[in-house]
Amino acid sequence: MSYYARLNLALEVSAASDYSRPDVHALESTNTPDEKRIRDTVEVATAGQAYSLSFLASITKLIIYNKDTTNYVTLAYTRAATGAQSIKIPASEVLVLPGGEVDVSAAITLTADTAACTCEISYLGT
Repeated sequence: MSYYARLNLALEVSAASDYSRPDVHALESTNTPDEKRIRDTVEVATAGQAYSLSFLASITKLIIYNKDTTNYVTLAYTRAATGAQSIKIPASEVLVLPGGEVDVSAAITLTADTAACTCEISYLGT
């Protein structure tokens, strides 16, 4: 079954706290994935938490939201072209990785910095 997915991303910057007359950079990306998962809540420990994507043939988008207001989370994953990669997701921030970035045959691992925290994972794939 195919789904229809659209990712809208907008950056608004304003001199006023009510965001009146903002400068806006808006982007849109559309996909028709066969598989999806939206807002899967994952408890992330300082010892790390593996998350499998191996049932997918490929991934179109991977979105991770670090819900913690204090601690960063490190994402470790395998990139098909270059091998092991890692990236920090700051507190209260969102990471969006494009299709082809993550090798789905290897689990991704999320590791909390100094205290356990909660992340939300969403993905699109085939």
